[in-house]
Amino acid sequence: MGAYTEEIISVINDTCGDGTCDASKTETPLVEIGLDSLDYVTVVMALEDKYELEIPQTSDQNLWSIDDLDKFLAGKLS
Repeated sequence: MGAYTEEIISVINDTCGDGTCDASKTETPLVEIGLDSLDYVTVVMALEDKYELEIPQTSDQNLWSIDDLDKFLAGKLS
């Protein structure tokens, strides 16, 4: 588990409700753990606001997983 994993999971659970999304699958793309496209954008924007940075949302980044986000945040905030 990475340094930001718990915070990312908390944002996911706040967005889609506890138990609605399977946040235990940290390597699985967010859109495959139960987030719809609006939830996905909401999670990314909440993380951007929380950490005051921009997370790229290009077409190849539509497959962000919890692990990917954790690594991205660790690289930007360390």
